[in-house]
Amino acid sequence: MHPVCTIMVGRVDDYIKKVVKASDYCITPEALDYAGVAVVKNAYKIYKERGYRTKLLTAAYRNAHHFEDFIGGDIVMTITYDWQKKFNGSDIEIKSNIDKEVDEKYMNQLMQLDEFKKAYLADGLKPEEFEHYGAFLDTMRQFLGGYDSLVQLIRTYMVV
Repeated sequence: MHPVCTIMVGRVDDYIKKVVKASDYCITPEALDYAGVAVVKNAYKIYKERGYRTKLLTAAYRNAHHFEDFIGGDIVMTITYDWQKKFNGSDIEIKSNIDKEVDEKYMNQLMQLDEFKKAYLADGLKPEEFEHYGAFLDTMRQFLGGYDSLVQLIRTYMVV
């Protein structure tokens, strides 16, 4: 058994799309759908080069790239049932793509964004900066909101 490091690939995409929407950048939608893929692939390469025993775990799938581009990797993929059905019913060829680079035209667009570079580059964020990074904050807010909704639901049954 090995420790894992989770990268919520779809949440990276979501955050970078949010950043672009609020900015003056004109980035193609296709490039934005590869933001999380690029982050995972770069982290995977770094982990292999440095010999880390920790495995990457991908989660929060949003599109087929979040499956297809990681095939062949020594990673853990947490795929929801809905996405499993989609992937099983697709014509995605099962061949190793983990070492295939994200298209340079997409990377050139993404590398214009400081917020992308923070997630992508090995030294993009210092450990003490991570808790202030937008994708992390968005995830925590959503998780905490879900918890608050559950508490409110339980409260309604307790009061009745």
